[in-house]
Amino acid sequence: MSSQQIVIRQATLEDADLIASLRVALMRDLGRLTSMEGESHLKEHVKAFLQRSLPQGTFLSWIAEVDGRPVATVGAELRVSMPHPLNLAGIELYVLNVYTVPGYRRRGVAERLMRALLDYAQTNHAGRITLHASDQGRPLYKKLGFVERLGEMYLYPGNRE
Repeated sequence: MSSQQIVIRQATLEDADLIASLRVALMRDLGRLTSMEGESHLKEHVKAFLQRSLPQGTFLSWIAEVDGRPVATVGAELRVSMPHPLNLAGIELYVLNVYTVPGYRRRGVAERLMRALLDYAQTNHAGRITLHASDQGRPLYKKLGFVERLGEMYLYPGNRE
C-alpha cells in the first residue's frame, strides 16, 4: 500500500449507507448474521440510527479511503455522564464498528482511524474512551494505550504519552 495514499476523513450524513454496509460486513465477519434477510434488516436499522445520530453528534464516525475507495471505518457513541475525578467534563466515547475490508487489514489503516478518533477525543475533552476488543483488535488497542479491566478496555486520553 506504499504507493497508495490513505485519506482519513470524518463521516457525514451522506455516508450513512456506506457505514451501514460496513457494519453489516463486520457483523457477517463476526458470524452474527446468518441470512441475507438479516443483513438487509440490520442495514435498514443502522441507516435509520445514523440518520438520527450523525446530525445530532451523538454518533461520530471516520472513514479511511485508498485511492478514493472506502476501505475502513471506526465509530464512537458520544456519551455524557456524571463528572468524576478522572473525567471532569463527563464526556465519554464508546468505540464500536471498527472494520477494515479484508484486502487492507494489517496495513495500519485501523490504527490511522483510531488515532483520528483519539485526536478528536483529546480536542473535545473526552475524559474516557471505552471499547470491547475482538481478539484481532486487542493488540492495536493495547499499542494505543488502552488497558483491559473487567472485560472492557479503557483509555484516559490525558494520560497518553
